[in-house]
This record gives sequence, structure tokens and C-alpha cells, in this order.
Amino acid sequence: MPKHDTDTSLPQPIMALAPDQFATLMESFQKTASSSASPELTKILEVMQAMVEANTANTTQIRDQVDRSVMRSNADHEHLSVFTYKNGCPHCASGTRHPDDPGVFGSGKLGHPPVPLTSAEAVYWPYGCRVWPDQCTILELELLNQFKPGTSYYARDRQWKATWSDDKRQLQIDAPVYFVDNRNSLPALPQVLTELLYGQEAADPTNALAVIADLQKRLTELETKKEVRA
Repeated sequence: MPKHDTDTSLPQPIMALAPDQFATLMESFQKTASSSASPELTKILEVMQAMVEANTANTTQIRDQVDRSVMRSNADHEHLSVFTYKNGCPHCASGTRHPDDPGVFGSGKLGHPPVPLTSAEAVYWPYGCRVWPDQCTILELELLNQFKPGTSYYARDRQWKATWSDDKRQLQIDAPVYFVDNRNSLPALPQVLTELLYGQEAADPTNALAVIADLQKRLTELETKKEVRA
């Protein structure tokens, strides 16, 4: 039979419990104490609970001290980048500071507050490559948020497609990228998303310019009518 090593000089294994495991253990002990009404066990539970609370408070204090002592690189940056510029925003266009809103993350900066990804928990483009929100422009995030969970979108004779996982929580956007020619012919992601959502005409830059000109004309006419009525 194999012999067990009883040398106490060797490092002994350490048993560690995760916070949820410890909480389950404490709950079991408390149920046992309430059923048996043992004063000794109740006292042990009180001591253990006090130790946990003291350790939690000490850990929080150490974390706060470290946060205050560590110099944050670029702590007062203004979030100015291509990812924080929103077309049509007067503050972005004029380079002025955005209003400080306590309920909006990243407000009060020169850069536009980030737009959260709300339509899906995860987006993949192309197949298997995850798209992270902090690596997207505001326009890309606004377009991604327009995809409705469970609805499939197709373009370019169904060569471009946007489909959902079975639980409707992950959006997969695909297009031919197998060869170099395929990748070189792909437009920017905003154009791909626009074409999937609204069709090829909406994503055509020439057609878009015509639409913008028509909308500008209608806006001017409405403003003129408003002035006449006033």
C-alpha cells in the first residue's frame, strides 16, 4: 500500500472558500444554531461574522488608500477621440464642453458621452470577432442599437446578413471575408449596417446627398412658413 507523506515541514494545502461558498456555509450554520439553540455555536457564529465584517472593512480601506496613492495616467482627460464625436451635436461641432449630468456616464467632458450598446449583449463582426462598444464610434453604436432582437436582416443578395443567436442576446453580422478581394471590397462598418437596416439606396453616398438636400429644402420651407405665421 502507498505510504502517506507525514513530513510537517512540507507546505500543507490551504482550503479557500469563495464569498458565495462562505455565505452558504454561514447560512447552514445559522440554521443549525436556530434549530439546536446551542449558545456555544451561536457565539462561534457571532465571532466568525465579526471577523468577516472586519476583514471586509479592512480590505475596503486598503483599496481606498491605494486608489488615493496611485497616480492615474491621464486622469483628467477630456475623452476626445474619433470614438466620442457625434455628428449633429452642437457641443461636438463647436468644441465646447458637454453639460454635466450626474445620471449620464462621461458627461461634462469635451468628448461626447459614450452611447451604451442596448440591442444585444454581444455583437460579432465578421464571424467570430467580437465588437467591443468602447472600440465603436457613436454612429456605429446608434446603428447597432436599431437592430431588433429576433429579426434577421439581409443585403447584397443575402451575402450580407445580420442574425441573432437562439436566445436573441447575441447579434452576428456576416459578409464574405474569405479572400483578400472580399475584404478589400467591403465598405466601412456604418455603411454595412445602414444597408442592412435600410437598403442599398440609403447607404449610397450619392443618394444620401440627394436626400440631405431634399430634407434641407423642406426644413427651409417649414421655417419660412413659421416666420410668416408669426
